[in-house]
Amino acid sequence: MRPGSFLIVVGVSGVLIAAGVACPRSSVRPCNDDGDCLNLEVCSNGVCTSVVDGPGEGEGEGEGEGEGEGEGEGEGEGEGEGEGEGEGEGEGEGDNQPPTLSASPLRARAGQPTSLPLVLGDVDGDPVSLVIDTPPVSGTLAVVGIAATYTGGAGFTGDDTVTLHALDARGAASPPVIVAIHVLAQDWIDLDLQARARVVFTDAGTGGPVDDVVVRVTLDQADVGPDFIAESRIVIRFVDADGSVLPAELDFEIDDRRVFWVRVPSVDASADGRDSLWAYAGGSTSLAPVPTVDVWTAYVAVYHLGGSRIDATGRHAPATVVGNAAAAMGPLGPCFLFDGAGDALVLGTDLTDVADVAGVTMSATITGGALPGPFGDVIGYSTPSSSASRIVMTTRDDGHAMIFVRPTDANPAVTATGAAPLPQTGQSHVDVVANLADGHIRVAIGGVVGTPVALPATSFLPAPSPSAAIGMDESLASNSFNGTIDEVRVARVARSDEFLRVDAASRAGTLVAVAAPER
Repeated sequence: MRPGSFLIVVGVSGVLIAAGVACPRSSVRPCNDDGDCLNLEVCSNGVCTSVVDGPGEGEGEGEGEGEGEGEGEGEGEGEGEGEGEGEGEGEGEGDNQPPTLSASPLRARAGQPTSLPLVLGDVDGDPVSLVIDTPPVSGTLAVVGIAATYTGGAGFTGDDTVTLHALDARGAASPPVIVAIHVLAQDWIDLDLQARARVVFTDAGTGGPVDDVVVRVTLDQADVGPDFIAESRIVIRFVDADGSVLPAELDFEIDDRRVFWVRVPSVDASADGRDSLWAYAGGSTSLAPVPTVDVWTAYVAVYHLGGSRIDATGRHAPATVVGNAAAAMGPLGPCFLFDGAGDALVLGTDLTDVADVAGVTMSATITGGALPGPFGDVIGYSTPSSSASRIVMTTRDDGHAMIFVRPTDANPAVTATGAAPLPQTGQSHVDVVANLADGHIRVAIGGVVGTPVALPATSFLPAPSPSAAIGMDESLASNSFNGTIDEVRVARVARSDEFLRVDAASRAGTLVAVAAPER
């Protein structure tokens, strides 16, 4: 034999004996005339000397590595009754390991082809393919090589399953794997978001469409369940019908009730259920939130007074407490309580100017602690020198809400009141509007607009920037308000009657209804 080679003896039983290894021997005896020995012996130089496995033996030389049934290459000659005779080269292989297959649950949109999240492997490196064991019930599954694509049936949403196994080129198979599939609506904005609830603009007699409205949306556990409330604390996105993410701000959260302000490009509340947006919650998302400050870019001051005294617009200016004004709880949530004896929140002189503009709208949600009663200023602006120029939302002794405007020193004060007195109990959503475009002022209570009153001047509140206060006149000398004040807003625009109706319904929480979540 050549150096480095070994003797391979192949029989029916497949026993391999390497040269130089001691073999069992029987008593030495000569071979018979045909060159045969007893079973388990081999004829060598006319003598039976080593163990084999009977007829069909062969002998050859080979080079290789391995033990037992390992791999090796060799060449040799042999003859016998088994495989015949001939010369050749070949490789031996170990046991074939089956491929592996695992899968994660799949979330897919209705009617949209989606790849199954599969992981395949084969330790032997064999080519692998997929075999469908059980097809989906409510969709189709297409398999090409190692890729599988699921498509839900037309209009189908809900749960489906498929069962597959992996098969390698030598016929070894993995155990079957069941893939759970959850099919969501076709317009689901992001499959990583776990749930959504429809926010519907109801027909509250408000009409529409009205552009650029900040809408109050309340997520209440009674409506959406505890899971959605918990998921909304992880992530929340309000999405318009066209798929755009809307600016939103969390106002407050109490007793599993979360109240948001959402800026909506257009609201049509004239037909119940036709206009809506979505609140998506839970999981993760690549949808970036819109900065909170963008909710209030149409306003120059917004004070929620839900325990906070910070302006929610880009100014972030705090209001300074005077007297005993303090956080309290009103019918709709947190607010500030004023005792009618000198309480106020001073907004300072750096408040964005409302002078020399086409119009002003001031809004607030109030309760009258002692209505009817004396004058009580809700919010007022004046020039800092003499209070000669003023615009004020106030309540007066007959229980009406009123706007008080004194454009300049040369002009007398002009007032307008609401269509009816303020209710003595519960909250009132009050708006006062000064409109230079049509030369009128007016008051709306709960969206109901009173009779307009003409302005005698062509301008009001000239520069410099006014000082302002909530709960008392701006000089802090009189007209101390008695009751609660919440959600004070100032805009440098005269709002339309239709806008006031929609906005009042929004602040009251009656503009929208939140449906049960989808998952």
